[in-house]
Amino acid sequence: MKNLHFNNNLLIGIVLITFIIAYYISVSLIINGNLFKLSQTPYYNYLLEAFSKNRLDLDPIHKGFDLSNFNGKWYMYWGLSPSLFILPFYLIWGIKSSDILYTLIAGTVNIVLFFKIIETVDRYFHLNKSTFIKFFVLINFAIASPNFYLSLAGRIWHTNQIIAATYLLLFLFFYFKYLKNIEKLKFLMISLIFFNLSWLARNTLLTYAILLIYPLIIIFRTKEKRLFVKSAATIFLISLSAAIIFFTHNYLRFNNLLETGLTYQQSAARFRESTGSSNFFSINNIPHNFYYYFINPLNFDSKSPFMKFEAEGNSVFLVYPILILLLWSLFKKRVIDIRLKYFLVTCLALLTINLLPLMLFFGTGWTQFGNRYFLDVIPILFIVSTVYITRLSPLLAIFLLTYGSVINFLGAINFYRHF
Repeated sequence: MKNLHFNNNLLIGIVLITFIIAYYISVSLIINGNLFKLSQTPYYNYLLEAFSKNRLDLDPIHKGFDLSNFNGKWYMYWGLSPSLFILPFYLIWGIKSSDILYTLIAGTVNIVLFFKIIETVDRYFHLNKSTFIKFFVLINFAIASPNFYLSLAGRIWHTNQIIAATYLLLFLFFYFKYLKNIEKLKFLMISLIFFNLSWLARNTLLTYAILLIYPLIIIFRTKEKRLFVKSAATIFLISLSAAIIFFTHNYLRFNNLLETGLTYQQSAARFRESTGSSNFFSINNIPHNFYYYFINPLNFDSKSPFMKFEAEGNSVFLVYPILILLLWSLFKKRVIDIRLKYFLVTCLALLTINLLPLMLFFGTGWTQFGNRYFLDVIPILFIVSTVYITRLSPLLAIFLLTYGSVINFLGAINFYRHF
């Protein structure tokens, strides 16, 4: 009976994910008309082209918009590692590889990975969540999170975030497999490779390093000193290798170990004072950022697509409605075993450490729909939602999913009409 239940869940999951992927493809076709063309900023194609010529600098594209100009050469300030994901496409189509296609593929891979993660989390913590709740969380991730609109039309900003999220989800998948088999260091090693690829793509994801403390605490409590030393050494050595790549790449481009290129970015005029002075973080940014992340309402119009465009973004609670349900669920008392308690405390620390720089940063992600930088914390928030949401009325679920899907569909269409 148990195997039959598992097979039924798997079959439902496959059918559901197939429909979601078809939905992604359909919306992408509505926006682009063709999945095999290029956006105006397929910068990773140009980076791979530069690598093929033993260079780190790009030929100037679009007058270098959002590229970094240093000593008369143009560089990307976005992370290096997404080029690994894109390399197979480049080997087939070269510089004309469709960033719309490979970004869309990465976005749909993220859905499959997230499905596998919540299944693994459910088994590891013995949550025994209903299929209904797990699929509710999955559908929210797929159609009512930043993963949706960022996957649809390529563009360097979105490509970078989506592929960084792919690496992050691969890290989380192997991380939980490691937790289930904590003596098998191969899972730890694989998870660490993807963790480091994720933050080498998008540096803010380095905050997920705090999750690596959790298995060390578990091993330490078991008093397995030899395993603790091996695990700690594995984490240190693989992460050190990634740090060396990061610092070397920066130095070769900008003669500065810590410079990613943001200081030299040829950004929109409104940000040039901050980038030129390296004033990336300030307490003065908190009121503005807090408003657009958590408060700014949606504004509607009588004309299609019936939403007014908000370049700074909108409240995450109004665009990703599962977060309201998560907040409500947090106030309910429940018995939590010690392993899950430690994990949730670690997640809280991660969220705090990740959201703080977002509040201090000089930009909210402009231009965007919803809040694209919030994709950094969406995986962990949705995992926590899987833990805390215990009961869910079918009517409420249908309402939230309908609302979330409509808002995100209209928001995506509206965004790509403007940009």
